[in-house]
Order: sequence, then C-alpha cells, then structure tokens
Amino acid sequence: MNPPATPLPLAPTRCPLCGDANRCAVAQGQTPRTCWCMSAQVPPALLEQLPREAVGRSCICATCIAAWNQRGVIRRFAR
Repeated sequence: MNPPATPLPLAPTRCPLCGDANRCAVAQGQTPRTCWCMSAQVPPALLEQLPREAVGRSCICATCIAAWNQRGVIRRFAR
C-alpha cells in the first residue's frame, strides 16, 4: 500500500507539478522578458493540471512542458 500523497510545498522557484527548479527569471528577481517561459507554448490542458493554489504563483518547468507535449503525461512530484 502506498503512503498518502503529500502536497507539494509551493515555491515560486519550483515546478508545482514535479518539484524541480523551474528556472523562472521573475522568481529570481529578473525582468519577465528575460525568462524562458515568456516564449514557451504551454498547452491549456497542462495548465488545467496545476493545483489551484499554484496558478499565477509558480511556473511549470520546461521538462514538464516537454513531457506533456511529447507524451501527453505530466511528471509528478516524487513522494
């Protein structure tokens, strides 16, 4: 039997789906135009996977975006 899922602690520098560093320039105090995510294509269906409390507070990492685009799956935080 698996232990109950532990909620991922929210941090602006971490991906809310997998917990890895999201490399968000804004979260690191830089201007938005310097961030890789400003030119990233994030599918609406992937955005729907975000926990409600993460919306607008924490960016999805490039690896999770690529996994979704390639396989239609999301990486989950390792528990």
